[in-house]
Order: sequence, then C-alpha cells, then structure tokens
Amino acid sequence: MGYWIIALQKELPIFSYMILEQGALTGVYTEQQPFAKISRRGKAYPPSVLRSLSPIHAVVQQLAATYQVSNTAILIAWAIAKRTIPIIGITKLHHIKSLKEAVGLRLTANDMHRLANNADLTAISIPGEWE
Repeated sequence: MGYWIIALQKELPIFSYMILEQGALTGVYTEQQPFAKISRRGKAYPPSVLRSLSPIHAVVQQLAATYQVSNTAILIAWAIAKRTIPIIGITKLHHIKSLKEAVGLRLTANDMHRLANNADLTAISIPGEWE
C-alpha cells in the first residue's frame, strides 16, 4: 500500500501501528524468555505465540546483524519502506537510537521480500482490544 492514498481527490498519509507487536518482535522476548504471564502482553503473546513469530524473528535478527542495527530499527525501516508513517512509542533513550538507525537505513527489495514472506509464515493475527 502506498504512503499516500487518494480519497475524495485528497492525498492522505497511511499510519502503521503496533509494528513491534507490543515488543514481541524486538528480540527481547522469546519463548524461553516470555512476557510476564499476568501482564496484558503476556496474555496476548504467550510462549506459543512467541514461538510462532520465529520465522519473522529470524529474518529480522539476520538483517539487524547485516546492517549492524537493532531489531527495532529493521522493523521501523520496513514500515517506512512500505511508505507508511510508523507510530513509535518512545519511553526509553534506546528507542530514540533505534529510530535514528531506521531513518538512515535503506532495505533492499530482497530484504523487503524476505520480511514479507516470513511475516506471512507466522499466520498470526492478534487484534487489539479496540478491534
């Protein structure tokens, strides 16, 4: 989908949200190191779901190592390359570093293809409470 869509003859930006899956794709949380069970994120992303995210996790980690950036930077750069405006929550100083890394990162068409294909392999849909 493009960064701009035409609606009533006006260009509108597309915003992407939850691109980090509430932190589940950052690399901090894994099946072996899950969210706290009693937390909202722990209920939405139990170890079984974190295991299902492994196809996309593997590619994100490979690309992060290749480009020498954080997993978060890869995911933000992916959203930007898809011509969306990612909604980023900044609550810690290292979040700003990841955002700066992402802004300067240009993923290749092959990178984009690998990310999309592996995201599809997860076959996961976790709607927010509002959906």
